[in-house]
Amino acid sequence: MKINKAMRNLSVMGKVLLALTVFASLAVINFSIVLYYNSKQKEDALAIETASKRKMLSQWVLLYANKVIHGEDGKKEEMEQMLRLSSAYLKVLKEGGEVPGSTAIGIQLAPAQGKQLESLMKVERLWNGFETSGLKLINASSGDGINQENAENIGKHAAEVLNADDVLISIFTEQKDARQSVFLNAMAVMLFLYLLFAFLFYRLFKKHFRRPVDEIELFATSLAEGNLNVERQYEAKNELSVIIDKLDATKQKIAKATSFAIGIGNDDYEEELEASENDQLSQALLLMRDKLTASASEDQKRRWIAEGLSEFSQMLRGDSKKDFKELASKIISELVKYVGGSQGALFLLNKQEQEEYMEMVACYAWDRNKYFSKKIDYGEGLVGQVWREADSVYLEEVPDDFIQIKSGLGDAQPKSIFIVPLKTEDKIEGVLELAFLHKMEPHQKEFIEKLCESLASAFSIAKVNQNTRHLLEISQQQAEELKAQEEEMRQNMEELQATQEEMARQKKEMEVFNSAVDSSSVIVEFSREGKFAHVNQKFLDLTGYTREEIIGESHEFYVPADKITSGSFQKLWEDIKDGSHFVRDVERLRKDGSPFWLRASYMPIYNEKGEFTRISCICFDVTKEKLHEKEMSNFTNAVDNSSIIIDFNREGKIIHINKKFMEITGYTEEEMIGKPHSYYVPKNAIKSGAFEQLWSDLSKGQHFVRDVERVKKNGEYFWLRASYMPIFNDKGELSKISCICFDVTKEKLHEKEMNNFTNAVDNSSIIIDFNKDGKIIHINKKFKEVTGYTEEEIIGQPHTYYVPKEAIKSGTFEQLWSDLSKGNHFVRDVERVKKNGEHFWLRASYMPMLGDDGQLVKISCICFDITEEKIKRDK
Repeated sequence: MKINKAMRNLSVMGKVLLALTVFASLAVINFSIVLYYNSKQKEDALAIETASKRKMLSQWVLLYANKVIHGEDGKKEEMEQMLRLSSAYLKVLKEGGEVPGSTAIGIQLAPAQGKQLESLMKVERLWNGFETSGLKLINASSGDGINQENAENIGKHAAEVLNADDVLISIFTEQKDARQSVFLNAMAVMLFLYLLFAFLFYRLFKKHFRRPVDEIELFATSLAEGNLNVERQYEAKNELSVIIDKLDATKQKIAKATSFAIGIGNDDYEEELEASENDQLSQALLLMRDKLTASASEDQKRRWIAEGLSEFSQMLRGDSKKDFKELASKIISELVKYVGGSQGALFLLNKQEQEEYMEMVACYAWDRNKYFSKKIDYGEGLVGQVWREADSVYLEEVPDDFIQIKSGLGDAQPKSIFIVPLKTEDKIEGVLELAFLHKMEPHQKEFIEKLCESLASAFSIAKVNQNTRHLLEISQQQAEELKAQEEEMRQNMEELQATQEEMARQKKEMEVFNSAVDSSSVIVEFSREGKFAHVNQKFLDLTGYTREEIIGESHEFYVPADKITSGSFQKLWEDIKDGSHFVRDVERLRKDGSPFWLRASYMPIYNEKGEFTRISCICFDVTKEKLHEKEMSNFTNAVDNSSIIIDFNREGKIIHINKKFMEITGYTEEEMIGKPHSYYVPKNAIKSGAFEQLWSDLSKGQHFVRDVERVKKNGEYFWLRASYMPIFNDKGELSKISCICFDVTKEKLHEKEMNNFTNAVDNSSIIIDFNKDGKIIHINKKFKEVTGYTEEEIIGQPHTYYVPKEAIKSGTFEQLWSDLSKGNHFVRDVERVKKNGEHFWLRASYMPMLGDDGQLVKISCICFDITEEKIKRDK
């Protein structure tokens, strides 16, 4: 608890220095361990290298001994050097010291101990015998008979020395590995200490630094967001506590400022707030209060002015149709009440011949109207002076004898008088005089002067409207008389103009129509005798004739011979002469003899007397349409002869069947037409939801191709590959459903036989499928029963997964798979391994499966378990 409190009160710099001290201590320990084990690893590596060199020297000594035995005395010196160097290596390994000829400068071997010393003692014993035999061989002469004996001794000792060297090298290697393991364990411990330090530092950082900072941040954020309900949580005594103290003081100051601002918001401008010299926020709030107090007073006055102007403007707009004197009386009455006056009078300018004067049109005193005639001349009294000066007059402290002044208010003795001119664009329309029993405020004067501007405009407009109404009454009578005459003339002109426009429009439409018809249609005209009288350019382009070649010829000129001799052609022409109109598709011949088709409209033309004069024929080239109809007819006949065709109406009843349907099912048209679509469907298919869903989707306009089972008249079942096509009318509504079918009964029976065969094979054989990369992609139930593997364990595994290791290493297995990848087929007895490790034998038939492009897709393998057969055969 004391440590926790001490850590909490410790300064931030103290906490950082403490963490750095611990981290530096761990780093020094870690560096020392690495330095020590690095030295030991170099020493171990040098020992292994020295032991390996000693073994290599032993091998070279044996090689040179063999050469010396065979008479190469020049190798003795080198052999002797190698014996001495090997002895030196052995001595260093045993007693320690610097290795002769080593490139590892500054590294010395420590004296051998334990297993190393025991092994070196054994090597030394064996080496002494080997070295003695070698020296004897070196010192012996070439002819000595001792060479053979020395050679045998060297060969005997060499094998023992080399084996001992191997043991020595392995001991040094074990020592190196042991030290490496200790080093790794030490590093793991240091890593654990680092992680422990990091964890403790994180906990200390979070508890004694991050958490206080978070608490301060939360406190400061809440204050920044305006939340004054937050309380301080951090109570330690360090640099951070100073910050939280300042923030807490700021919170108290903001709380007081907030309370002050709320009071001002509630129009409590008497609220007080303490403000020091440097407290800009409090000073700003106090300044805001003073300005808001003044602004509120000004707003109240402006609102009073605006509301008054709005009220009187509404009054002027609402009563604009009244007589202006009645309007003036209402205005003065309401105005005196609104401004708190005691008396008021309204004078308006009046003109009679050459005389101008101000006439009192309305007055107000003690809530009673005083209607009496009173005129004031230009410059007379205060009202006349205001009229002349066109400026307002305001009098305060009116003396008792002020009544002698000829004021428009008579004997009244007010405390203040305000007289305002009613003017528009420097033109005086009247004068307003108001009396008060108190002094007027400036905003009252401002309101009255603004209102007088509106009153001047209103009364000016009222006068104009009054004069206008009088003049309007006179002009209306005259206008009504002129209106009747103008209406009559207007109607005549409109009828004439409409007639001319209609004639021009019809003429233009005919010109456009004739031009369009001539450019898009073949036009031919025949005389009453049946000879060509006129052809257009379209006819010449289509037939290849020139106008000189065709004009004057008989109408039979370009008609096929078989058509001329037919009675229908002659009757057509006779009917046209009799005045009948025809539209008919006719076959004609071009100049080159090729046939073409025209949709011809024959129209007999009569003159004004009703006499038949000529025949006009407007035609359209429909040759492509006719050829397309012929092709479609041939296609329809072909489909009808090779396919089963059934048509259903939108309710699902059969409305048409073709001959092929009747041949296969045995039904007649009388038996099928009008029957529901389910009439020849098996009962089990009708009961299934799939059949109803199919028909529901067809009714919604969806297209389907599906194999369906149906029943013939004799009860025999058969299969159709049916293509259902919804047919829609011009409005987009379903009109019928056409079904074109092909008999696939034989295909379905064959498919069923193949399924039965496949099931039989799958139940009796082991089946495995591999992809082209040799990975297992499918196994059957028999495979799982025999091997004990599940699909999750075997799918995706390579083909070698359950093959014995010795079979994988043999070249025959790889050759087999290589041949399969090339598409070759094999039947072979193969050995495999079950999940429990038990071996078993399969007679496997490998079959590569190729795609349409000839590339390998997968390899299927059908196998039979021949383990028992194999065991019997081996016995």
